[in-house]
Amino acid sequence: IFDSVIYIPLESTKESTFGAICHLQVSEHYYVFYDFDTQGIFVFDKKGKFVGKITSAPNLPKKQVSNLSDFVLNPFNECIYFSYYYKIQRKPKPVETKQIAVFKPNGQISRLIKLDTPLFNSLDYSSFSFLDSNTTLFSRETKDTSSHHYFALVKDFKEIKQNLAPLSPSDPFIGYIKNYHVNGRANGYSVWTRNHDNDIAIMQGATLLKYRFVFPASMSIDSAVYRDTAMMKD
Repeated sequence: IFDSVIYIPLESTKESTFGAICHLQVSEHYYVFYDFDTQGIFVFDKKGKFVGKITSAPNLPKKQVSNLSDFVLNPFNECIYFSYYYKIQRKPKPVETKQIAVFKPNGQISRLIKLDTPLFNSLDYSSFSFLDSNTTLFSRETKDTSSHHYFALVKDFKEIKQNLAPLSPSDPFIGYIKNYHVNGRANGYSVWTRNHDNDIAIMQGATLLKYRFVFPASMSIDSAVYRDTAMMKD
């Protein structure tokens, strides 16, 4: 329900022209979104002035450039976080490195955060939301059943401060790579969904609110699907 609508013209230059946008995220001073046509993250201020654009990250393989669409805008410090992995060629086999590139709103890189601790063996390093400038909410990999929780609060990308939302023993997804993925963030809320799952998890800060959509039988997945080992693989 809207009381009013305000149109904000965005600055149009050769550098700031975009096409198909997605994942719009908003902070106090900026609008940030990904453009599939130019494969870049665009930043405009609240008056519509073009601020910056991000089209790559250190060591990011060209075939992964579209993954920039998974960026996270930190609403507290207004920096842009992008998590990704790349391989370092070493013998006897390549080593996979995970890291987060942190960008300023103007598109300049601020710092790199290495995700090389055992902590990120059990977390989905690419799916997180900010609770404050230094605390993040991460989805746990549900294949790691030793954690017994769906989410974790992480301090400074280094330390788990609290595990959240105990696993349900009747959850058909446990034992498979079916962890939650963040779909939206706004005003202290984050929305999380899973493939084939009609449940939506909404985190209000560190509090879980769970919603289930009930569809007519003709639109529902038969429960046998969840017992089919071929279907339930990643």
